[in-house]
Amino acid sequence: MNTILISGAAGGLGHVVTAYFLERGWRVHASCSNKESQTALQTLFAGNTHCSTFVSDVSTEAGAQAFVQSFVPSAPDERINAVVCLAGGITAGTTIEETPSDVLDSMLTINLKTTFHLIAAALPALKPHGGSIVTIGAGAALRAEANKSAYAAAKAAVVALTQTAAEEGKAHNIRANVIVPGILKTAANLDWGAPDDISKWTPPEDVAATIYFLCSDAGKGVNGAVIPMLGGL
Repeated sequence: MNTILISGAAGGLGHVVTAYFLERGWRVHASCSNKESQTALQTLFAGNTHCSTFVSDVSTEAGAQAFVQSFVPSAPDERINAVVCLAGGITAGTTIEETPSDVLDSMLTINLKTTFHLIAAALPALKPHGGSIVTIGAGAALRAEANKSAYAAAKAAVVALTQTAAEEGKAHNIRANVIVPGILKTAANLDWGAPDDISKWTPPEDVAATIYFLCSDAGKGVNGAVIPMLGGL
């Protein structure tokens, strides 16, 4: 059985990706940021023995390492095949000069550090057999948008980090790719989106399908790719 580690698994995209892999026979070991999100995920997938969860702050080196080490194989030949970094977020945007330092720190922590530390912690587990790493960028990292400076900077760093992981992973048959969505059609976003705009947003299911392709044997020839999924934006 293939195994995938997912951070941010209880989020609007995360639970869709988790379900997508479980439905296709993968084991999912999911990181949750707190007990409440863990309980919500466990309730959502109650009875599915292929879904395990662990509460950890993957924005820290110790937390990311604890999450990876908490994976316990259920069979002698079971191993980690893929790592998907979905933890992240955005705050209300302001101009560069109006953006406080703590907002910049927050965007770097929840978007870049969560990705950096999880990749670093997972690489020793992937190196013996190879595997796939998938991260999430943002449209603002590729195309400038006003009032998103801290978020765009953090996500641009995720893009660069992923491409670096792709280069460093080649010798170990590890591939790394980054998906760059526009606005995701999640429940939280639907609360504020205008009807005319929502139709242009990217469905989480489409992103989940792309992640699955990148983690499957069918995607083994793709490495270092920046994959825009901007929908109609």
